Amino acid sequence: MHCASVLKKSVRYVLDWVQIDVRTDASHCVLTCGEDAMVYNVDIREAKSNKTLTFIVSGYDRFVRSYDLRFVKPDAKGYVEAVTKFCPQQIRDSSGSYSVSSTVFNYSGSEILASYNDYNIFLFKNSSDPTACTVPIREFEGHRNNQTVKSVNFYGPRSEFVVSGSDCGKVLFWDRVTARIVHFLEANGIGAVNVLEPHPTDPMFAASGLEHSVKIWAPIAVKKLDLADLADLIPPDLEENSDDEDEPRLPGLPNCPTS
Repeated sequence: MHCASVLKKSVRYVLDWVQIDVRTDASHCVLTCGEDAMVYNVDIREAKSNKTLTFIVSGYDRFVRSYDLRFVKPDAKGYVEAVTKFCPQQIRDSSGSYSVSSTVFNYSGSEILASYNDYNIFLFKNSSDPTACTVPIREFEGHRNNQTVKSVNFYGPRSEFVVSGSDCGKVLFWDRVTARIVHFLEANGIGAVNVLEPHPTDPMFAASGLEHSVKIWAPIAVKKLDLADLADLIPPDLEENSDDEDEPRLPGLPNCPTS
């Protein structure tokens, strides 16, 4: 209750999309951002909020931007230039209107995930090297990110898996090393799965979407999943996320349906 009251007092949003994240190194601090393009660092012990911290952000363009307090030099209007910007070269060169719907660090901060609308999920090495900023380590295919704003996340104590919702109501799990789909869940009966948040210590996660409830998932199934069931549920001839018609999405496994 104290946290909620301070957040309401410090930062007020009137727009639709708001993201809140509790810092792992300081549980009394909360990062919050919204459609006003501002990122606030809210200390729940204080009535005022700060606007700078080490973090990555994404929004209505094709770049993931990384900021570092050690290199903060606001201009005359108070804006801070990003230290590093990440974007796959094929998206930089594309004329498509791609944007990053979600971005997140792995468990150690050494890697960055970015999910693009109408495209795929990319894994970058967290480095200022020009090659690392334009050439992803890996690309994850098979989901559909079109109808709503999708989040992406790592799963596992050492970020062994990548997890994302899809327009088809499924949650997909990829092996971070092989980029292959290894598991899926029927998470939403009426449409897209938007947000996935793993538990910080236990093997479970929360998911939400177009339904009016948040679902908590844990590994309690007694029957091993057959990935062939996913292929049977997905029509193979639907339009893909990729703008390259000759590029296969995932060998032997088509992408999620668009409707």
